[in-house]
Amino acid sequence: MSEEKKSNRIDIINKLFSQKENQRILDIGAWKWYYSILAASYHHTVDSIEPNQMKIFQFPNFLKHHPHINYSDQTIQEYKINNNYDIILCLNVMMFLSKDYFLNTLLPKLKKHTNPWWYIILSRFGSEDKSFKKPITLFDKKEIIDSKWKEINYNEETVSQDHPPLWPHTHNIKFLVIKKEK
Repeated sequence: MSEEKKSNRIDIINKLFSQKENQRILDIGAWKWYYSILAASYHHTVDSIEPNQMKIFQFPNFLKHHPHINYSDQTIQEYKINNNYDIILCLNVMMFLSKDYFLNTLLPKLKKHTNPWWYIILSRFGSEDKSFKKPITLFDKKEIIDSKWKEINYNEETVSQDHPPLWPHTHNIKFLVIKKEK
């Protein structure tokens, strides 16, 4: 990934985290908890969901008792969303869900639980991504944005990673920020 694109994505999220004190953040598919930790560093309350199916991605014990991070090892299908959020992160999760479940169950739930004038940040792998053995389900951003939501940012980037089970590999990532209108 080019530093410019990486910086752009991180800068956007960092800017959103710094807009208001005491935000409530939902981090779905927290993976290595980078964004959960970043949000907690602003003293925001973070509900962090990661099912920990692979040992390398297990939530570290020292974060399980962090005063600003509420950790859950449930899947998003199991997790009951009880709060409203200022920012919902759903980064690199969509491609692991069926199109029907994401568009007709999860996305409406996320939209319902986003506070007015606040954000949902989504990303997914693109069709060019060769790291999946079977084709992944794709959907267009037009299926995500409706009249109550405004596109704030959209970009595509290539990310190189080195972790099990794939070891060195590349992802083509689509990054979308949408804002809830009143």
